Amino acid sequence: MIFLKERMLDKAFLAFDNLIQNFPNSLLIPETKYYIAVTYFAREQYLKTQEVIENLIQTNSSAKIIPEAKYLYAKSFFNQQEYGKALEIFEEIIREGKNIPISQLAYIDSGLAYLNLEEFNKAKNIYREFLRTYPNSNHLSIIAFQLGGIYEKENNYREAERHYKLASRGSQDTLLLQKTWLALGHLAWGQGNLEKAEDYFQKGAKQNQTHLGLKNKLYLAKIYQEKKQYEQALEIYQELINTQENIANAALINKAFLFKDNQKYQKAIEAFSQALEKGITSPRIKFSLGICLERTGLNQEALEQYFQLIYSYPEQTEYKVRAYFRIAEIYENLNNKSQAKKAYQKIVDLEVGESRVAQERLRRLN
Repeated sequence: MIFLKERMLDKAFLAFDNLIQNFPNSLLIPETKYYIAVTYFAREQYLKTQEVIENLIQTNSSAKIIPEAKYLYAKSFFNQQEYGKALEIFEEIIREGKNIPISQLAYIDSGLAYLNLEEFNKAKNIYREFLRTYPNSNHLSIIAFQLGGIYEKENNYREAERHYKLASRGSQDTLLLQKTWLALGHLAWGQGNLEKAEDYFQKGAKQNQTHLGLKNKLYLAKIYQEKKQYEQALEIYQELINTQENIANAALINKAFLFKDNQKYQKAIEAFSQALEKGITSPRIKFSLGICLERTGLNQEALEQYFQLIYSYPEQTEYKVRAYFRIAEIYENLNNKSQAKKAYQKIVDLEVGESRVAQERLRRLN
Protein backbone atom coordinates (compact mmCIF):
# COMPACT_ATOMS: atom_id res chain seq x y z
CA MET A 1 0.00 0.00 0.00
CA ILE A 2 2.89 2.37 0.74
CA PHE A 3 4.46 1.59 -2.64
CA LEU A 4 1.09 2.26 -4.32
CA LYS A 5 0.58 5.58 -2.53
CA GLU A 6 4.12 6.63 -3.49
CA ARG A 7 3.36 5.56 -7.09
CA MET A 8 6.17 3.00 -7.03
CA LEU A 9 3.89 0.86 -9.14
CA ASP A 10 6.25 -1.99 -10.07
CA LYS A 11 7.15 -2.59 -6.42
CA ALA A 12 3.50 -2.37 -5.39
CA PHE A 13 2.50 -4.92 -8.03
CA LEU A 14 5.24 -7.37 -6.93
CA ALA A 15 4.26 -7.05 -3.26
CA PHE A 16 0.56 -7.68 -4.00
CA ASP A 17 1.38 -10.56 -6.35
CA ASN A 18 3.71 -12.16 -3.77
CA LEU A 19 0.91 -12.06 -1.21
CA ILE A 20 -1.43 -13.92 -3.58
CA GLN A 21 1.25 -16.49 -4.50
CA ASN A 22 2.37 -17.17 -0.92
CA PHE A 23 -0.99 -16.94 0.87
CA PRO A 24 -3.63 -18.18 -1.63
CA ASN A 25 -6.17 -18.83 1.16
CA SER A 26 -5.73 -15.49 2.92
CA LEU A 27 -8.79 -13.42 3.75
CA LEU A 28 -6.87 -10.50 2.20
CA ILE A 29 -6.99 -12.00 -1.31
CA PRO A 30 -10.07 -10.02 -2.54
CA GLU A 31 -8.55 -6.71 -1.40
CA THR A 32 -5.19 -7.66 -2.87
CA LYS A 33 -6.76 -8.39 -6.26
CA TYR A 34 -8.55 -5.05 -6.10
CA TYR A 35 -5.28 -3.21 -5.42
CA ILE A 36 -3.58 -5.06 -8.27
CA ALA A 37 -6.39 -3.69 -10.45
CA VAL A 38 -5.73 -0.23 -8.99
CA THR A 39 -2.06 -0.61 -9.94
CA TYR A 40 -3.01 -1.44 -13.53
CA PHE A 41 -5.46 1.49 -13.55
CA ALA A 42 -2.70 3.85 -12.37
CA ARG A 43 -0.61 2.64 -15.32
CA GLU A 44 -3.60 3.31 -17.63
CA GLN A 45 -3.69 -0.41 -18.50
CA TYR A 46 -7.47 -0.47 -18.53
CA LEU A 47 -7.96 -3.88 -20.19
CA LYS A 48 -5.78 -5.49 -17.51
CA THR A 49 -7.76 -3.59 -14.86
CA GLN A 50 -11.00 -5.03 -16.24
CA GLU A 51 -9.57 -8.56 -16.44
CA VAL A 52 -8.51 -8.56 -12.78
CA ILE A 53 -11.84 -7.13 -11.57
CA GLU A 54 -13.87 -9.59 -13.64
CA ASN A 55 -11.92 -12.40 -11.98
CA LEU A 56 -12.47 -10.83 -8.55
CA ILE A 57 -16.24 -10.52 -9.06
CA GLN A 58 -16.49 -14.13 -10.32
CA THR A 59 -14.44 -15.69 -7.49
CA ASN A 60 -15.22 -13.38 -4.55
CA SER A 61 -18.65 -11.93 -5.31
CA SER A 62 -19.55 -11.41 -1.63
CA ALA A 63 -16.37 -9.60 -0.63
CA LYS A 64 -16.74 -6.17 0.98
CA ILE A 65 -14.45 -4.63 -1.63
CA ILE A 66 -16.82 -5.44 -4.53
CA PRO A 67 -18.54 -1.98 -4.70
CA GLU A 68 -15.12 -0.28 -4.95
CA ALA A 69 -14.07 -2.85 -7.56
CA LYS A 70 -17.20 -2.23 -9.64
CA TYR A 71 -16.61 1.51 -9.47
CA LEU A 72 -13.01 1.06 -10.68
CA TYR A 73 -14.34 -1.25 -13.41
CA ALA A 74 -16.74 1.48 -14.56
CA LYS A 75 -13.99 4.13 -14.41
CA SER A 76 -11.78 2.00 -16.67
CA PHE A 77 -14.52 2.16 -19.32
CA PHE A 78 -15.09 5.87 -18.64
CA ASN A 79 -11.40 6.65 -19.19
CA GLN A 80 -11.57 4.85 -22.54
CA GLN A 81 -14.56 7.04 -23.47
CA GLU A 82 -16.87 4.00 -23.45
CA TYR A 83 -19.48 6.05 -21.62
CA GLY A 84 -22.45 3.77 -22.33
CA LYS A 85 -20.76 0.76 -20.71
CA ALA A 86 -19.54 2.88 -17.80
CA LEU A 87 -23.08 4.18 -17.23
CA GLU A 88 -24.48 0.64 -17.00
CA ILE A 89 -22.09 -0.15 -14.15
CA PHE A 90 -22.54 3.21 -12.38
CA GLU A 91 -26.31 2.68 -12.45
CA GLU A 92 -25.89 -0.83 -11.06
CA ILE A 93 -23.80 0.53 -8.17
CA ILE A 94 -26.46 3.19 -7.46
CA ARG A 95 -29.28 0.62 -7.55
CA GLU A 96 -27.50 -1.77 -5.20
CA GLY A 97 -26.58 1.04 -2.77
CA LYS A 98 -24.24 -1.24 -0.78
CA ASN A 99 -21.61 1.43 -0.18
CA ILE A 100 -22.86 5.01 0.20
CA PRO A 101 -19.52 6.80 -0.50
CA ILE A 102 -19.07 4.72 -3.68
CA SER A 103 -22.71 5.28 -4.69
CA GLN A 104 -22.17 9.02 -4.42
CA LEU A 105 -19.10 8.80 -6.66
CA ALA A 106 -21.14 6.75 -9.14
CA TYR A 107 -23.75 9.53 -9.26
CA ILE A 108 -21.05 12.15 -9.93
CA ASP A 109 -19.43 10.14 -12.72
CA SER A 110 -22.79 9.20 -14.26
CA GLY A 111 -23.46 12.90 -14.65
CA LEU A 112 -20.03 13.44 -16.21
CA ALA A 113 -20.64 10.55 -18.62
CA TYR A 114 -23.95 12.11 -19.72
CA LEU A 115 -22.23 15.49 -20.13
CA ASN A 116 -19.58 13.87 -22.34
CA LEU A 117 -22.40 12.32 -24.38
CA GLU A 118 -24.05 15.79 -24.53
CA GLU A 119 -27.18 14.36 -22.90
CA PHE A 120 -27.61 17.39 -20.70
CA ASN A 121 -31.13 16.62 -19.46
CA LYS A 122 -30.06 13.20 -18.23
CA ALA A 123 -27.04 14.74 -16.49
CA LYS A 124 -29.30 17.32 -14.88
CA ASN A 125 -31.74 14.63 -13.69
CA ILE A 126 -29.02 12.45 -12.16
CA TYR A 127 -27.51 15.42 -10.33
CA ARG A 128 -30.89 16.57 -9.03
CA GLU A 129 -31.58 13.05 -7.83
CA PHE A 130 -28.24 13.12 -6.01
CA LEU A 131 -29.18 16.35 -4.19
CA ARG A 132 -32.50 14.81 -3.11
CA THR A 133 -30.84 11.58 -1.96
CA TYR A 134 -27.75 13.04 -0.29
CA PRO A 135 -28.59 16.63 0.73
CA ASN A 136 -25.75 16.71 3.29
CA SER A 137 -23.10 15.07 1.14
CA ASN A 138 -19.51 16.29 1.14
CA HIS A 139 -19.81 16.24 -2.66
CA LEU A 140 -22.70 18.72 -2.71
CA SER A 141 -20.48 21.57 -3.96
CA ILE A 142 -19.23 19.74 -7.05
CA ILE A 143 -22.75 18.56 -7.91
CA ALA A 144 -24.15 22.09 -7.52
CA PHE A 145 -21.33 23.46 -9.70
CA GLN A 146 -22.06 20.96 -12.47
CA LEU A 147 -25.77 21.80 -12.31
CA GLY A 148 -24.91 25.49 -12.52
CA GLY A 149 -23.01 24.80 -15.74
CA ILE A 150 -25.95 22.90 -17.25
CA TYR A 151 -28.41 25.67 -16.37
CA GLU A 152 -26.01 28.25 -17.84
CA LYS A 153 -25.93 26.27 -21.13
CA GLU A 154 -29.74 26.42 -21.08
CA ASN A 155 -29.57 30.23 -20.58
CA ASN A 156 -31.38 29.72 -17.28
CA TYR A 157 -29.14 32.25 -15.55
CA ARG A 158 -31.22 32.51 -12.41
CA GLU A 159 -30.89 28.78 -11.64
CA ALA A 160 -27.25 28.82 -12.77
CA GLU A 161 -26.44 31.57 -10.27
CA ARG A 162 -28.38 29.83 -7.50
CA HIS A 163 -26.46 26.59 -7.99
CA TYR A 164 -23.07 28.28 -8.36
CA LYS A 165 -23.73 30.08 -5.08
CA LEU A 166 -24.73 26.77 -3.49
CA ALA A 167 -21.41 25.34 -4.72
CA SER A 168 -19.49 28.19 -3.07
CA ARG A 169 -21.03 27.64 0.37
CA GLY A 170 -18.96 25.54 2.70
CA SER A 171 -16.63 24.15 0.03
CA GLN A 172 -13.13 23.44 1.30
CA ASP A 173 -11.82 22.77 -2.21
CA THR A 174 -9.84 25.87 -3.20
CA LEU A 175 -9.80 24.99 -6.91
CA LEU A 176 -13.55 24.39 -6.97
CA LEU A 177 -14.13 27.71 -5.21
CA GLN A 178 -11.99 29.52 -7.76
CA LYS A 179 -13.90 27.82 -10.59
CA THR A 180 -17.15 28.89 -8.94
CA TRP A 181 -16.09 32.54 -8.53
CA LEU A 182 -14.93 32.53 -12.15
CA ALA A 183 -18.28 31.13 -13.31
CA LEU A 184 -20.27 33.61 -11.18
CA GLY A 185 -18.12 36.46 -12.47
CA HIS A 186 -18.76 35.50 -16.10
CA LEU A 187 -22.46 35.16 -15.37
CA ALA A 188 -22.67 38.64 -13.83
CA TRP A 189 -20.51 40.14 -16.59
CA GLY A 190 -22.69 38.61 -19.28
CA GLN A 191 -25.72 40.26 -17.66
CA GLY A 192 -23.97 43.64 -17.59
CA ASN A 193 -23.47 43.76 -13.82
CA LEU A 194 -19.83 44.88 -13.69
CA GLU A 195 -19.80 45.58 -9.94
CA LYS A 196 -20.99 42.08 -9.14
CA ALA A 197 -18.55 40.55 -11.64
CA GLU A 198 -15.69 42.55 -10.10
CA ASP A 199 -16.58 41.26 -6.64
CA TYR A 200 -16.61 37.61 -7.78
CA PHE A 201 -13.35 37.87 -9.74
CA GLN A 202 -11.68 39.53 -6.75
CA LYS A 203 -12.70 36.59 -4.56
CA GLY A 204 -11.35 34.13 -7.11
CA ALA A 205 -8.08 36.05 -7.48
CA LYS A 206 -7.14 35.77 -3.81
CA GLN A 207 -5.31 32.47 -4.33
CA ASN A 208 -3.33 33.93 -7.22
CA GLN A 209 -0.54 31.32 -7.15
CA THR A 210 -2.86 28.86 -8.90
CA HIS A 211 -3.77 28.91 -12.58
CA LEU A 212 -7.42 29.58 -11.73
CA GLY A 213 -6.46 32.38 -9.38
CA LEU A 214 -4.48 34.03 -12.18
CA LYS A 215 -7.39 33.53 -14.57
CA ASN A 216 -9.74 35.29 -12.14
CA LYS A 217 -7.18 38.09 -11.92
CA LEU A 218 -7.05 38.38 -15.73
CA TYR A 219 -10.83 38.80 -15.91
CA LEU A 220 -10.73 41.27 -13.04
CA ALA A 221 -8.36 43.39 -15.16
CA LYS A 222 -10.80 43.13 -18.10
CA ILE A 223 -13.57 44.43 -15.84
CA TYR A 224 -11.37 47.38 -14.81
CA GLN A 225 -10.66 48.01 -18.49
CA GLU A 226 -14.37 48.02 -19.33
CA LYS A 227 -14.98 50.41 -16.41
CA LYS A 228 -12.24 52.66 -17.83
CA GLN A 229 -10.10 52.14 -14.73
CA TYR A 230 -7.07 51.76 -16.96
CA GLU A 231 -4.31 52.15 -14.39
CA GLN A 232 -5.72 49.33 -12.28
CA ALA A 233 -6.12 47.14 -15.36
CA LEU A 234 -2.55 47.83 -16.51
CA GLU A 235 -1.18 47.07 -13.06
CA ILE A 236 -2.76 43.62 -13.13
CA TYR A 237 -1.75 42.93 -16.74
CA GLN A 238 1.87 43.78 -15.91
CA GLU A 239 1.78 41.51 -12.86
CA LEU A 240 0.44 38.64 -14.98
CA ILE A 241 2.96 39.26 -17.77
CA ASN A 242 5.71 38.61 -15.23
CA THR A 243 4.35 35.14 -14.35
CA GLN A 244 5.48 31.90 -15.96
CA GLU A 245 1.92 30.93 -16.81
CA ASN A 246 0.43 30.75 -20.31
CA ILE A 247 -1.96 33.39 -19.05
CA ALA A 248 0.94 35.87 -19.32
CA ASN A 249 0.47 35.81 -23.09
CA ALA A 250 -3.22 36.74 -22.80
CA ALA A 251 -2.32 39.56 -20.41
CA LEU A 252 0.27 40.92 -22.87
CA ILE A 253 -2.26 40.97 -25.72
CA ASN A 254 -4.92 42.62 -23.56
CA LYS A 255 -2.38 45.25 -22.53
CA ALA A 256 -1.56 45.94 -26.19
CA PHE A 257 -5.22 46.40 -27.11
CA LEU A 258 -5.80 48.61 -24.08
CA PHE A 259 -3.04 50.95 -25.33
CA LYS A 260 -4.40 50.83 -28.89
CA ASP A 261 -7.97 51.60 -27.80
CA ASN A 262 -6.67 54.57 -25.80
CA GLN A 263 -4.65 55.85 -28.77
CA LYS A 264 -1.32 55.23 -27.03
CA TYR A 265 0.00 53.83 -30.27
CA GLN A 266 3.71 53.74 -29.49
CA LYS A 267 3.12 51.71 -26.32
CA ALA A 268 0.72 49.47 -28.23
CA ILE A 269 3.38 48.89 -30.91
CA GLU A 270 5.87 47.86 -28.24
CA ALA A 271 3.39 45.40 -26.67
CA PHE A 272 2.26 43.90 -30.00
CA SER A 273 5.90 43.56 -31.12
CA GLN A 274 6.77 41.83 -27.86
CA ALA A 275 3.91 39.40 -28.45
CA LEU A 276 5.11 38.62 -31.98
CA GLU A 277 8.64 38.03 -30.67
CA LYS A 278 7.19 35.46 -28.27
CA GLY A 279 5.44 33.70 -31.16
CA ILE A 280 1.97 35.00 -30.25
CA THR A 281 0.30 35.91 -33.51
CA SER A 282 -3.09 36.10 -35.19
CA PRO A 283 -4.70 38.10 -38.02
CA ARG A 284 -6.20 40.48 -35.46
CA ILE A 285 -2.83 41.14 -33.82
CA LYS A 286 -1.06 41.79 -37.12
CA PHE A 287 -3.86 44.03 -38.38
CA SER A 288 -3.96 45.99 -35.13
CA LEU A 289 -0.19 46.43 -35.16
CA GLY A 290 -0.51 47.72 -38.73
CA ILE A 291 -3.09 50.29 -37.63
CA CYS A 292 -0.85 51.49 -34.78
CA LEU A 293 2.13 51.80 -37.13
CA GLU A 294 -0.01 53.85 -39.53
CA ARG A 295 -1.14 56.15 -36.74
CA THR A 296 2.49 56.91 -35.88
CA GLY A 297 3.40 57.57 -39.52
CA LEU A 298 5.34 54.32 -40.05
CA ASN A 299 3.65 53.48 -43.34
CA GLN A 300 6.28 51.08 -44.73
CA GLU A 301 6.27 49.06 -41.50
CA ALA A 302 2.45 49.05 -41.56
CA LEU A 303 2.46 47.77 -45.16
CA GLU A 304 4.81 44.99 -44.12
CA GLN A 305 2.40 43.84 -41.39
CA TYR A 306 -0.59 43.92 -43.75
CA PHE A 307 1.21 41.93 -46.45
CA GLN A 308 2.43 39.41 -43.85
CA LEU A 309 -1.16 39.03 -42.66
CA ILE A 310 -2.41 38.37 -46.20
CA TYR A 311 0.24 35.74 -46.98
CA SER A 312 0.27 34.11 -43.53
CA TYR A 313 -3.52 33.74 -43.26
CA PRO A 314 -4.84 33.19 -46.82
CA GLU A 315 -8.07 31.64 -45.51
CA GLN A 316 -8.95 34.68 -43.36
CA THR A 317 -10.98 36.52 -46.00
CA GLU A 318 -12.36 39.18 -43.66
CA TYR A 319 -8.90 40.29 -42.52
CA LYS A 320 -7.47 39.98 -46.04
CA VAL A 321 -10.10 42.43 -47.29
CA ARG A 322 -9.47 44.83 -44.41
CA ALA A 323 -5.71 44.63 -44.99
CA TYR A 324 -6.04 45.30 -48.74
CA PHE A 325 -8.18 48.37 -48.01
CA ARG A 326 -5.52 49.71 -45.62
CA ILE A 327 -2.78 48.96 -48.17
CA ALA A 328 -4.73 50.78 -50.89
CA GLU A 329 -5.34 53.83 -48.69
CA ILE A 330 -1.68 54.03 -47.68
CA TYR A 331 -0.64 53.95 -51.34
CA GLU A 332 -3.28 56.57 -52.21
CA ASN A 333 -1.91 58.84 -49.48
CA LEU A 334 1.58 58.26 -50.88
CA ASN A 335 0.22 59.19 -54.33
CA ASN A 336 1.10 55.74 -55.65
CA LYS A 337 -2.04 55.10 -57.70
CA SER A 338 -0.79 51.99 -59.50
CA GLN A 339 -0.18 50.09 -56.23
CA ALA A 340 -3.47 51.35 -54.78
CA LYS A 341 -5.29 50.02 -57.86
CA LYS A 342 -3.64 46.61 -57.46
CA ALA A 343 -4.87 46.39 -53.86
CA TYR A 344 -8.43 47.39 -54.78
CA GLN A 345 -8.40 44.88 -57.65
CA LYS A 346 -7.44 42.12 -55.19
CA ILE A 347 -10.61 42.91 -53.21
CA VAL A 348 -12.71 42.90 -56.41
CA ASP A 349 -11.25 39.48 -57.33
CA LEU A 350 -12.21 38.03 -53.95
CA GLU A 351 -15.91 38.57 -54.89
CA VAL A 352 -17.01 39.59 -51.41
CA GLY A 353 -19.56 42.15 -50.24
CA GLU A 354 -16.88 44.83 -50.09
CA SER A 355 -15.90 44.22 -53.74
CA ARG A 356 -18.44 46.83 -54.91
CA VAL A 357 -16.80 49.50 -52.74
CA ALA A 358 -13.39 48.54 -54.11
CA GLN A 359 -14.77 48.68 -57.68
CA GLU A 360 -16.06 52.21 -57.07
CA ARG A 361 -12.67 53.32 -55.77
CA LEU A 362 -10.98 51.82 -58.79
CA ARG A 363 -13.25 53.89 -61.06
CA ARG A 364 -12.40 56.99 -59.04
CA LEU A 365 -8.65 56.39 -59.53
CA ASN A 366 -8.93 55.80 -63.30
